[in-house]
Amino acid sequence: MLNPTILIESLSDSEMRFRLRNVSTAYANALRRIMIAEVPTMAIEFVTIYENTSPLHDEFVSHRLGMLPLYSTAADSFNYPSECTCVETSEVCHLCSVKFSLSVKNEKDEILEVTTADLVQEQITNDAQRSVKPVKYKLQLSGETKERDVLIMKLGKKQELRFDCVVKKGIGKQHAKWSPVCVASMKYEPRVSITEVKALELTPQQKVDFVNCCPTKVFGLNPKSNNVEVQNSMNCIFCYECIKKQKDFDIEDIVKVEDGDFIFDIETTGCLKPDEVLDSAFEQLNLKLTVVKEALGSINISAR
Repeated sequence: MLNPTILIESLSDSEMRFRLRNVSTAYANALRRIMIAEVPTMAIEFVTIYENTSPLHDEFVSHRLGMLPLYSTAADSFNYPSECTCVETSEVCHLCSVKFSLSVKNEKDEILEVTTADLVQEQITNDAQRSVKPVKYKLQLSGETKERDVLIMKLGKKQELRFDCVVKKGIGKQHAKWSPVCVASMKYEPRVSITEVKALELTPQQKVDFVNCCPTKVFGLNPKSNNVEVQNSMNCIFCYECIKKQKDFDIEDIVKVEDGDFIFDIETTGCLKPDEVLDSAFEQLNLKLTVVKEALGSINISAR
């Protein structure tokens, strides 16, 4: 029986590295895929442009707005558009939508930067709607960390941009703009071990050949004992060249290469913190497993 265990190695506002133990590859990869494609977030879905004399055409502006990351800690408080009972009206449904507007005109000779700070929330009725706002990015300046608003575009003299947009809940499987992560990767932790007694049977030249057979330099020679040792186990790419080499020497069990923990690296877009992405992914995975369990149970009952 699986007993999943997580060990968090590092955690910040946007990045996390953790180890996942006692699970199968299928389980680990399912978790990774869910973090990418099935964790619900908020993103701009509809854009109504009233005036656009900027250098960018309407479709480009709409796409750029859709890809803006929005804080989504309250995403679970909203309904998916397909599940909401609201009807299409001029009012924004507080159960599934958040509305923003922007109206900027450059009256100066200098270039004007239009950022997410120019977006104004409208028709807000609850805290969940109020919490959905554009993410700010962090920048290192003179040794200090400063927050900046995301640049939407730049306007020249007399250029104008005016639009309304509506935010909806969704998942990355529908569109990449709803994916909460930039990176969600996993890899095995290689467990490479040398049997010193067996390694002593090698001749000096065989030891050198054994060390050189590894393309990623996992092995080296101990300067004191002049015996083969593991120096960089994390460099292992499971090519098994060392296993093949020991067979050439006709000596067994010199080296052992095994799968260890799954090491995950996550970097978010800022809409959710890494631990929130992980918690939500586990919740979605649990729901899927529950559905499968119930379906299997109903099949067994009908078979009887």
